[in-house]
Amino acid sequence: MVHGSGLFTMLACIRFGVPFVLLERFDPDPILDAIERHRCTWVIGLPFMFGALLHQQRARARNVDSLRICLAGGDVCPPHLQDQFPSFFGISLRSFWVSTEACGSLTYGLQPGPVSRIVPGAQVRLVDDNHVPVARGEVGELVVRGPHVTIGIGLRRARSRMHRRRVGFIPATLCDRIRRAISGSLPERSR
Repeated sequence: MVHGSGLFTMLACIRFGVPFVLLERFDPDPILDAIERHRCTWVIGLPFMFGALLHQQRARARNVDSLRICLAGGDVCPPHLQDQFPSFFGISLRSFWVSTEACGSLTYGLQPGPVSRIVPGAQVRLVDDNHVPVARGEVGELVVRGPHVTIGIGLRRARSRMHRRRVGFIPATLCDRIRRAISGSLPERSR
């Protein structure tokens, strides 16, 4: 699991009756074989996993034309990986910035690069160390408010840092720093 994403994905599949393939551990060959055998339509994972999948798909191609979306999260997805991925998988590799505390507040970017989009109903701000919104192009901490924010996770730590913030905003992650982007996209920076 990547910060709960494996568990959340599995629970969502169970809740909504979506079939899924569960493997014991990450190994690119069995995953590619499972995609081909079960005609899987989506995969979520870390960038290094997609790098390994790309390497093995190059070495021994499988029929993966059933895939409709591949989401890389948990770290910055290297641009060269996103550039090469469509040639071997037939679809784009999308960057997906997510945090346990605010799962569902951001969705994958539509362009290559480490970007995400804000979902309807979520509000985000980038603030400096004094909890003041940063100017466009400056580095800041992402704080999120909305129906997808899980209160309670890290709340005690967050409360001590929130005393001057507007009520309802919590840090999406307490250590990630990102840059404000144009038109609602938020590029992430590697930790």
